[in-house]
Amino acid sequence: MQLFFQTKNGKEYSFEGDAWKPVKEAYAVKLLNAVFKEDLQAVEGYTGVVGEEENIRLIWPIMLLARDLAAKRTAKALEEEIAYYPVWKKNLREKWLKQRKGEILYYLNGENPALWETWKGVEVFPFYAKGNRIGWFVEVRNELEAAAAETVLPYIHGWKVPFRVCVNHLHFYYGKECPLCLPGKKLKADFLNLLRVHKSRETKVNEARMEIDTIRKRVNTRGLSVGVLKEYKKICENYGLPTKKVENLLKIFQR
Repeated sequence: MQLFFQTKNGKEYSFEGDAWKPVKEAYAVKLLNAVFKEDLQAVEGYTGVVGEEENIRLIWPIMLLARDLAAKRTAKALEEEIAYYPVWKKNLREKWLKQRKGEILYYLNGENPALWETWKGVEVFPFYAKGNRIGWFVEVRNELEAAAAETVLPYIHGWKVPFRVCVNHLHFYYGKECPLCLPGKKLKADFLNLLRVHKSRETKVNEARMEIDTIRKRVNTRGLSVGVLKEYKKICENYGLPTKKVENLLKIFQR
C-alpha cells in the first residue's frame, strides 16, 4: 500500500491504479471501529496479527493518538505540558510521569515499544507529487501500519484530522454528529414534543401537568430511557391521555 501525506495541510492520498486519490475514510478509523465492535476477525484481517491480546497491544497506542487528534491535541500540547515540569523539579516531574503511565508519552519515549514495533514496517520518504505538492511518501504492508502513519505523522506535525470520536458509543466518525447518536436524539426530540402536546392540548388537570413537567426535566437532564417511557405510559393511563405514540416510541427504543 502506498500513501502520500501533504505537509502543507496533512491531506492524505492513496495510490490506486495509476493515480493518487484522496483517502475518504482513514484506515485508522476502520481499524479502531472494528476494535470497538469487538470484531476480532476484521481486526486480524486488517493487522495480519493473530490473537486478541497481541492485536490490542499493538493497536492501543494508535487508539491513543487517534483520540488525541480527534480532540485537536497534538505533540505541541504534550510539549507544553512537559514544560510545566522542568528537570530541576524532579519530584513534580516524576509524579507527572507516573500519572502519564499508559498514555502516549509512554509509547513515544520507547518505554513501551509497541508503537515502535509497528513503525519499523512503515517506510517514509520525502516526496514531490504532481500539482506542486510536497510531503511524505509512505509505503506500508497492512492497515495497521497505515493507521500508524495516519496518526503518528499528524500528531508530530500538528495537522488537523477530519474525523472525530464519540465517547458515548466509542465510535470514530466523519461529519458534525455521531451517526449512532442521531436516532437517540430524534427519539428524545419526538418524546419532548409529545409532552408539550399532552400538556397544552390533552389535559387541564394540574396534577397531570406537574407530572409531565417532572418527566420533561428528567429527560432533559438524564436523557430518554425505557424506564421513563414506561413510567410516562402509566401517567397517560392514569389521566386518560392517549398512549399510542408513547407505545410506538417504546417499541422503537427497545429495538
